[in-house]
Amino acid sequence: MALSKFHHQESREQLLELLIDYHNSGKYDEDLNRAGELAIDHIKNMTCAEIEVKSPAITLDIDETTLSNDWNLVNPANPYNADSWDKWVAQACAPAIPKTLELFDLAKERNIDIFFITGRHPEQKQITEDNLTKSGYQGWNEIFTEPRFSEKNQFLVFPEAATYKTAARWSLIQRGYRILLNMGDQYSDIKGDFADMTVKLPNPFYFIV
Repeated sequence: MALSKFHHQESREQLLELLIDYHNSGKYDEDLNRAGELAIDHIKNMTCAEIEVKSPAITLDIDETTLSNDWNLVNPANPYNADSWDKWVAQACAPAIPKTLELFDLAKERNIDIFFITGRHPEQKQITEDNLTKSGYQGWNEIFTEPRFSEKNQFLVFPEAATYKTAARWSLIQRGYRILLNMGDQYSDIKGDFADMTVKLPNPFYFIV
């Protein structure tokens, strides 16, 4: 058992070292830019007729898609926990991911509505809006935040992020929107369809189902 535990710790440290090297080498930013360009090209190359559908829209995740939380992606001295995360969010100082901001501005220029679908919770909505505005995002339509519990009891409303985000996109479809593009860094951000195109940004640092 002790030997197994030792090898587990050794493997964890090796993985962390690889992630730090990937992040600090600039390869992560390169891969972010490459994926972001796919989304930009998709919107840029759409004809006016393709965009001039009833209520065109794009949907974007926030963390590691729209805003960067570089502070603890690969920081073993400051590992993730709920308290440290909430304190970080409250500072409203996460910078924009450049290619996503470029996509955001292009969508506005082409009169496409923009919706954020985030795993952040309702009590963090105002501070998130402040952060988005300070980071250069101005003129979106709506932010969907994930409720923690139902109003009548303490059961989780959505057992998985993918279920919630799919339901949020479906609600837009039901309101008459056509989602031209959906982009996120987690597979749970893009799982479940209801978009003409999906783009997955790289994120080997954490995984959300």
